[in-house]
Amino acid sequence: NFGIFREPGVYQFFLITALYLNNYEVEWKKTWQLWLVNGILAGMIYAVFTSGYSLIFATSRFMHIANGGILSLCGMLTWYCAVSRGIPIAAAILIGMAAALLTGVFIELCIYRHLRANGLPFLLTMIVSLGCMTVIQSLLALLLGNNMKYFPSSAMLPTLFIGSVAIPGWQLVCFGISGLLLITMLLILNHTRIGSEVQAVASN
Repeated sequence: NFGIFREPGVYQFFLITALYLNNYEVEWKKTWQLWLVNGILAGMIYAVFTSGYSLIFATSRFMHIANGGILSLCGMLTWYCAVSRGIPIAAAILIGMAAALLTGVFIELCIYRHLRANGLPFLLTMIVSLGCMTVIQSLLALLLGNNMKYFPSSAMLPTLFIGSVAIPGWQLVCFGISGLLLITMLLILNHTRIGSEVQAVASN
């Protein structure tokens, strides 16, 4: 009944298949763990990002889609200062944050307030906000290119290994900062006067 295994190449085929499936199971376990860790880390960043959308929409009933373009400006300008101009990474981050802040203030004062003052409908204001984001991202692509940007290895933090999963140091920093921002936001909203005012405006 097992004479088939005596045929040339058949035994080798089943042996290679068994080894492949065993290796696939090991790689799948590593991949599953990596997906889980990356999902948690990315989810924390997305939580901060969407919290900004939620706060703005809840208090003003305005969809600030241009927020994505402002965040892109912050990251791209940080990369430009650190890599192209050789500015220390900490100073480059502050420059990127300042540019994002000034851009947001400019859009609010020069565009959004006029829209609200004229009582334009929600859909139109959302389209204008989308246009602002498109302009910002197009300018960034025109001036700095739309290819993937990388920071130098000297700016990278040590990698943390948890079992067979490697977690880059910068991801841990992003996770910590995002968690700190979320906790700070919750404390402000629930334990300060301005937080109570924000909740009151959001509810009515």
